[in-house]
Amino acid sequence: MYSDCVVVGGGLTGLSTALHLMVYGLPVQLIEAQSELGGRIRNYRIDGFACNQTFEPVFGGRPKTRIINYSQYFPLADGLVVRGPEGPRFIDADPLPVVGIDSPQLASWMSGVRHPDLPWNQQVRLDRAAGPSRPPGDTRDDEFRARVVDGALASMLGSLDQSVSFNTVADLALDWLAEKSLPWAGSGRPYLTLRTVLSSIPPTLGTTVLDIKETGPDEDCVHTSDADIWGRVVVVAAGHCEALRLRGQVPATPAHPAADSPHETVLARPAPMLRHTIWLRAAVCPTDSSALHLGWAEPGRVANTAVVSNISDGYAEQDHLIVATSFGHSAIEESTLYADLSEIYRADATDWDVVASFTEPEPATLEPVTPSETPGIIYAPYPIFTQQQAWDAGYQIAQQLSGTMATTRLQRWSQRWSRRFARP
Repeated sequence: MYSDCVVVGGGLTGLSTALHLMVYGLPVQLIEAQSELGGRIRNYRIDGFACNQTFEPVFGGRPKTRIINYSQYFPLADGLVVRGPEGPRFIDADPLPVVGIDSPQLASWMSGVRHPDLPWNQQVRLDRAAGPSRPPGDTRDDEFRARVVDGALASMLGSLDQSVSFNTVADLALDWLAEKSLPWAGSGRPYLTLRTVLSSIPPTLGTTVLDIKETGPDEDCVHTSDADIWGRVVVVAAGHCEALRLRGQVPATPAHPAADSPHETVLARPAPMLRHTIWLRAAVCPTDSSALHLGWAEPGRVANTAVVSNISDGYAEQDHLIVATSFGHSAIEESTLYADLSEIYRADATDWDVVASFTEPEPATLEPVTPSETPGIIYAPYPIFTQQQAWDAGYQIAQQLSGTMATTRLQRWSQRWSRRFARP
């Protein structure tokens, strides 16, 4: 099998790459190891509940493209509930921009001078009357920043080990605050249109890529569990750990302290923090709020949680669906999970049943995959924090390839005609 471009991975970056390559008129072959496309935005319908591999509001902004139907999204209208170490809750109403206001509400939340009992729009008026708004990240109240802001940012983005600078985390958190919402019934649902667009290039599903080898000038061979696929360019957008494996690198983890193969290299860096997403069902709803509740910015604790069936009933055909996120090198203990949820919601959570749980590396603690020495193999940039970054990565890769391959075609055409005219 041969194709000009072979894309490994059917997640958002892979789908974006394939779609934009199609726009540039380049033939594409898409390979996905799972039985369905979607990757981290894939939906799982379990016992009538929509469970996503990644909790959407934590993951961040959505691709800004007309392919996505924004009417399928519902805002987290009640905003945030921040649990401070001393117990009080700081309620921040929905900070989505409004007409006539240049998003100073985001800066006021970061500044720490807001009154916890005032809605954000009233606080904005007070801030504007007091003087010019401060830029995001200007935390005038150090105590507030230490007790609330830093913990909130860490729990939203998983930077519990402080491996990401405050400014970077703040920018990502503000991006999340401006975009925070949930789709009607799972994060994968709005991408059904995108998958339909890609139906013109039937993907190869349920196929594992074993390795990728350069077999000649302008030609690489993708060895899979089913067959070999040759292409002029191979794009690896199969997730961070899979990209490391295909690159010949092995991330250092507690379960894998050393390489077993002489062909693999152990990276001298701390093991990545893992994000654990747990979906639970409750017969009695613990709250009527649609807020995202922030818990403990500590490994092995509930970092954030929300009753997603309060935001959209499309998540649950019956009862109520609750999601909780924790970070750490091992899954949260069951006793800690229920104790934290009980305290956050001020309700007895011990009778809630776990519907599903997913574990994946947290982007905030991932190191970039080193570029390949083979020109025909392109690795998608990692770490990727938000869906917008994944979408943009696919566009940039396709744009780069379109220019490179167009230049190569022009050179071949020129050489062919030069040889023709050079004949005696």
